[in-house]
Amino acid sequence: MKRILVLALFLLLIPRIFAECESGQIDINSASLKELDQLYGIGPSRAQAIINARPFDSINELIDVIGIGEITLQKIKSQGLACVGNEKDDDEKDERKEEISIKKEEKDYNLQKTEIIQKAINIEKIVLTPKSIKTEENNERLDKNNLAGYGFVIFCVLLLILFLRKKKGKNEFR
Repeated sequence: MKRILVLALFLLLIPRIFAECESGQIDINSASLKELDQLYGIGPSRAQAIINARPFDSINELIDVIGIGEITLQKIKSQGLACVGNEKDDDEKDERKEEISIKKEEKDYNLQKTEIIQKAINIEKIVLTPKSIKTEENNERLDKNNLAGYGFVIFCVLLLILFLRKKKGKNEFR
């Protein structure tokens, strides 16, 4: 019974023992942009992405940061410079997660607003060109309209011929 109790207590304390940072290590939950830049494969933009994605419970969660893949994560781990500290208590973590959630909602809202504006701009950019007007359907309509015009001209010519014949005295209708 005592062994089980000691084993359970040991298992509960392991994450706290390994989660604390030693001197010289960089705590990814509290490090500055410049400090994070010292990690393998992390430049200013990825460092900012890490800061925006905080807090982390383990170094493995860095894989969720945009621009950090399996290889970069393994190199960071093998470098031994990064760690996750337990300096913040649960209330501070909850507040930070809430701030991140609010920022994400604002970002999503701004993206939706931008998409709506872009769609509205694209609607106004509809321009009719001669090429877009001269579709096959429109060409068929134009051909039919031309036929009617030709028929009208032929009818007028026939009326003119009949009128001229009447004046000459050749009246076919008497």
